Parts: sequence; structure tokens; C-alpha cells
Amino acid sequence: MKLKKILPLSLILAFTLTACNPPADLITEELSDPDFSEISIFEETDLSDLEETEDPDPEEDPEETPEETEETDPEEEPEEEPEEPRQKLNSADYILDVEFEPIYEFDYFMPPNPQYEPTSYEDLLDRYYDSEYETMNFVRYEILYQYTPEEADILSKIHSPDSRPIYRIRVTYDYLNQKELNIETNLLKSGSLEWQYEGTPPYLSGQIYVSPIVRFEDEDFCVADSDFLFAVHNINDLDFAYYMPRNMNDNIKFTNPKYYNLDMEMFDKERSVITSTINNPVRYTQKSLLDDLVAFFKEDWAARGYAFENTDNLVSQMNVR
Repeated sequence: MKLKKILPLSLILAFTLTACNPPADLITEELSDPDFSEISIFEETDLSDLEETEDPDPEEDPEETPEETEETDPEEEPEEEPEEPRQKLNSADYILDVEFEPIYEFDYFMPPNPQYEPTSYEDLLDRYYDSEYETMNFVRYEILYQYTPEEADILSKIHSPDSRPIYRIRVTYDYLNQKELNIETNLLKSGSLEWQYEGTPPYLSGQIYVSPIVRFEDEDFCVADSDFLFAVHNINDLDFAYYMPRNMNDNIKFTNPKYYNLDMEMFDKERSVITSTINNPVRYTQKSLLDDLVAFFKEDWAARGYAFENTDNLVSQMNVR
């Protein structure tokens, strides 16, 4: 783009007066048309030669300094934001639908123990914590395999025609102390293959459970506390704990309004599931999101002053296979 530069006014006036009032010595000479070809009151100027300048902001104070920011102590930790409420799940989106291949058919139900019939969560705690157990644990374990009756007799001092089954298990997580484990040990289960407790048939390889487990020093096996025994099923990438209480007691519930998914709606197909025994399905009485169940136990037991056991004592025990 080109601009025209206007010549000074004095130059234009001088030229005009000279043209209109020539000197006397020039009047007698032959006048000729003036040559304006070399004169122009406009000149082309290239904008590229002009420096661009910005108008200063009249409101801006050149001496104004930026606002000083409040310095924070590098060692001071930021305040933790309050934990958001747990999301309430729609139980209908997480319905247990599993199929197992049963391998047993039992002959006789073991009668319930008439001397022990808890009616509440408090009853369970009274029995557990006031017994010989001095600490609490709550661990996750997988059933690896079941020993044969001959192998079980080597591991146990209990010798009877109806030997109770012993399983090789792998303990993988300690929920109360929040640490991963990799411990193989032996687990004794109540009942037998022929004399089973109704609603709690023998385990199958690959099944996963959570419960407190206790090791007896004079025996080379552990036992799971059947009052706090839950089967774990993964449904749509979430782990759910299904309560399978001793004697199928429907009166015991774990509840706390803080945990939305602690006592979830159950559907008929979830209450009775055939696993290892064709004529003795597992009976589930409560469904919980595993994370909420663990959080509830941990908070409640800590508030009661229960000590959390160091699960390092659950060392690998003799394997006769």
C-alpha cells in the first residue's frame, strides 16, 4: 500500500506567487507554459519504512508493580478435600449369574449347633472377640485345590471316618492393613463331603472368599470364621461380597447409612446358587459391594478398639502334595 505525502504549505504558496507575479525582467521574455512534470505536491511513501508504534494506555501506570502473591510454606501440605459420598449402585445392573459344575451329591445334612444361634451383628462380635482370638483380620483368598482324605489325615490330628476337608489356599490381600500378600497355607472346613451343612457346601478350585482366618499353632492348617464368611463374585468389573452365614441365619445384617452399597437389593436367582453339590446349593443372605463392606468393617472395628492382626504370621504351611 502507498500513501501520498503532502508538500509543505509554504512551498506551495511560493510556487503560486511566482507563477502569478513574475519579476519585471521576465515580463518582456516570451512566456512559456511552465513544466509541472517534475513537480508534485504528493510523493509516494512506502509504509514498510514506517515503524509501528503502539499508543500507550493512558490509564496504565508505567511504574505500577505487579501484585504480590502470598507465599506458601513449601512444607505445608494442602488441606485434603472431603471424600465424596460413595456412588449408590443400581443392584439390577449387577445380578449374579454364574454356573458351576457340581461334583458332589451329599447324603445327610449336619444339624445346626443349638448352643450357638446368633441373632445380630453384635452377637457375632461378642463371640468372636471374647473368645481365644485376640486380634482381628480380614483377608482375601483363593481355593487352589482340595486334599484327598488320605492327604488330609496327614495334615490333621482329627481322625474320623468322615474326615473334614482341607484345602490348599493362596491368601492374596490383607484388607485391614491394606497390603498385598502371597501366602499359601491350608484351610480346614466344617462338615465333610458326605455330611454337609445346609447352604454351605464344599469349595471348588478357583472360588474366592473373604473372611477372618485363624491359625492354630498345634495344627498345620487354618480355619475361616464362618460367621464372617463371604463369597466374592466379580460382576461387570466390580467385586461383590455375598454373605453365607452359619445355619443360614437371615436375621444378621450389616448396615450403615454411610455406605450405600452395604446392604443391596437381592434377587431370587442370587439367593440360592448351585456350586459344588447338586442337592445343596449355597444360600446367600446379603449382597454388598466389597469395597463398602471392607470400609464398614475397618471403620467399625477400629472404633471398637479392636487390634488389627499382623498377617505375616499366616506363613506357608506344610504341603503334602
